[in-house]
Amino acid sequence: MTKTLIVHIGAGKTGTSSIQAALKENGKLLEQHRVKYLGMLLEYSHKEYPWQFPGGSVDFLRLPVGRQKREVLDILKKEIEGDDSTDTLVWSNEWMFGRHNTFIPALNAAKEFGYNVIIVCYVREHGSWSRSAYEQWGIKHKTYVGEIKTYREYFEANPIRFMASINPWIKAFDCNVKLRNFESRGDVVSDFFAELGINEEFRASRVNEKLSPEELLARAVFNNLSPSPTSPVEFLRCFRAQELHTPLGSESWMKRLLPTPDDIEWLRKATSADLGQLNQILKSSGEPPLVYREVRLSEYKNNQDVLNMLLLQLLTIQAKRISRLESELSIRKSKQA
Repeated sequence: MTKTLIVHIGAGKTGTSSIQAALKENGKLLEQHRVKYLGMLLEYSHKEYPWQFPGGSVDFLRLPVGRQKREVLDILKKEIEGDDSTDTLVWSNEWMFGRHNTFIPALNAAKEFGYNVIIVCYVREHGSWSRSAYEQWGIKHKTYVGEIKTYREYFEANPIRFMASINPWIKAFDCNVKLRNFESRGDVVSDFFAELGINEEFRASRVNEKLSPEELLARAVFNNLSPSPTSPVEFLRCFRAQELHTPLGSESWMKRLLPTPDDIEWLRKATSADLGQLNQILKSSGEPPLVYREVRLSEYKNNQDVLNMLLLQLLTIQAKRISRLESELSIRKSKQA
């Protein structure tokens, strides 16, 4: 039996989470088209291993490469042997974009079981992508040690090299890599569903919407006070600070962090060679080239009333948590007495 395995590798900040949410929400529609979504880490396939859940990437990546390959192949083999109700399987995880050494060996070997492996990847022009990426991994999910880095500091430490991640996939799967220009595709969720042969209406939810200026500021302040990398969940779960300091006003501080036109121009010059290589591949695939577009750098300005309300809500939540903990502690002490 031959099946098509569509592997969506991202890249991050190109609608990946929205695509994954739509695949999850439209299971019955997928079934009608003989398509099955396997999840981010094959959690909707045969459950064989403890890392098969959306947050299992860390556990999976800790495994030796040989074991990773064996376990992925074991799952994919069971999928092709045990289910004749589907023709197309979909695996979507943006972690695969820069981790070719982990996933390519298993996917190459899967071809021996009868899989036609197709790689789908969306790319954005570096300048427009960088603003979204900075807010996500530079501020909201701080991925480094120390205080919040400015836009330029972040990308000096983390240069954008899309081609370094894409080339190994092209080398392994050649014309079966479908590189898509994110900016020319309009609604990427509809575009991806069309790749699956689904053109009718489906349920869709936007995921990872852009943060309001006030929440972006609150998260930046929160993460700036943490010396370690900080997950977005920590902001929601716990709002504690050892020391508060305001060297600048809120708007002045955020403006210092966010990119200026000169910063965007600096990044574009630094990534011009990578852009040229991307465009050569897009051209050979019949895709329009990525072009420099004006990045709208709207002046950062927060609404003081909204910010006050946000801070009041956070203080109220923390007050309730402290009160509850004090009550629980009092009960425990009375039982021990």
